[in-house]
Amino acid sequence: MKKRLSIILAVLLVVVSLCATLIGCTPSKPDAYMNKWKESKNKSFTIVTELDYVLKKVDKVEKEENGKKVYEYVHNNGDVIRDENGEPKKFAGRTTIERTFIKNGDNYLYKVVQIINEKDKDGKDAKTDEIIPTGAYIFELNKEGLYNVYEYDLKWEANDEKKIYGEQGYWTAIQMEKAGLEREEMYNDILEAFEEVTEEIVATAEVFTEKFTKTKGKFNATDEKSNTYTYQVKSSKLLYTMTDKDGKVQDSMRYELNEKFTISSGAKEALNAYKETFDGQFVRKEDVKGKKVYYISVDGKEYKVNEKTIGYELLENVKENDTISVRLHKGFFGGLSITEVYGIKVA
Repeated sequence: MKKRLSIILAVLLVVVSLCATLIGCTPSKPDAYMNKWKESKNKSFTIVTELDYVLKKVDKVEKEENGKKVYEYVHNNGDVIRDENGEPKKFAGRTTIERTFIKNGDNYLYKVVQIINEKDKDGKDAKTDEIIPTGAYIFELNKEGLYNVYEYDLKWEANDEKKIYGEQGYWTAIQMEKAGLEREEMYNDILEAFEEVTEEIVATAEVFTEKFTKTKGKFNATDEKSNTYTYQVKSSKLLYTMTDKDGKVQDSMRYELNEKFTISSGAKEALNAYKETFDGQFVRKEDVKGKKVYYISVDGKEYKVNEKTIGYELLENVKENDTISVRLHKGFFGGLSITEVYGIKVA
């Protein structure tokens, strides 16, 4: 019997040791999860906001022309559609806004995602949600000790001829030193958000056993205003909600351990574009088969810009001594060429 008990204990010790080293081993109690989250180098928290309506920037209105159904797209330069009183028009459905903060050592990511489900004309929910990333910031410390700063934003695009209206996401990027980064408002906002959430978690963990009672797998506490605070560990995440006396959710968050983010190809390409952006000097222009060809000097070397170059049309009114911002990209065979014209800085 003793020998068998020793074997069982040995197996249990091995399991406990493995659990301590595995990334996927998640504490089952919320206060233990909080303490582990506080110490983790890779972690995230997400603030969730639920709206019982949908705001839209494009309204598709059905009508008839020559006996056929066609659609008219009502838009207002990217602003939300408004009612007759100038207030944002609320459409039937639901909108979930998720604001996620991720920390990976010295690197940070902040992103906003909207999850939209608009009801149809019969009042039924859409079969699938529409997921729209609306913005993001990434602050990445590179090997040279500089910070790569990436920003994702939506730009309104409209084509009246094709009746296409909508928003497209674009990445931009720059590099800066630590001193410059510390003056960045968004960077400081992210640091402050992690500091505040960590303080709240530490304070809650200290009184958790005393204040919270377990019911059906969830831990609940109620305050003097009959607001209920609930924590639950589910699917390796710590879930938190605060509901009022009427049972309506007023606050919702989730926390995650060991979450890591990756830099998307679009963000990396934006950083490459930043590194390859230079100010050049307009030299001259020529007419070649009825098309204008422009010559721009960058660091004393002339480069040709023709109609195949992105931003070519910006040079239509270029003047002598104008400074031109361009992208100087290395081609497949190693040579440099101007692949994009960004703008003109008038002398």
